[in-house]
Amino acid sequence: MTKKILSSVLAYAGFAMLLACWLSPSALLAGSVCFLLSASLKFPIREDEGWTCSCGYDLSFVNPSSSKCPECGVSIELEWSSQLGELPRATAKRLHAATIQFIISFVLLGVYFATWLYN
Repeated sequence: MTKKILSSVLAYAGFAMLLACWLSPSALLAGSVCFLLSASLKFPIREDEGWTCSCGYDLSFVNPSSSKCPECGVSIELEWSSQLGELPRATAKRLHAATIQFIISFVLLGVYFATWLYN
C-alpha cells in the first residue's frame, strides 16, 4: 500500500515539475526522474494479483459464495478470466500506467538533453 501511495506522490511531483519546466530546464530532469521512479514502483507484476485482498490475505482459500474477506471484512470481487494467463483488470491498468510513465520519462529526458546540447 505504501508503494502505491509513494508512486502516486511521485507521479504528481513529476507533473508539477513538468509545469515548472519554464522556470528551469533542470525541472525536466527532475520530472523525468520522478516519473521513472513512479513507474518502477509499480513492479513486480504477479499473475495471481486478482486473488489477493488489499490486506494481503490470499483469497484462493475463501468460500466462493462469500463476498467479504475473512481477514479484514472488506467486500471482495474475485476476477475470473476467460483465458489462462490473462492478467486481472487492476494489474493490467497498473501495467498500462507504468508503460505510459516510462514513455513520459524518456520523452522528458530526451527534451532535457536536447535543451542541454542546444545551450
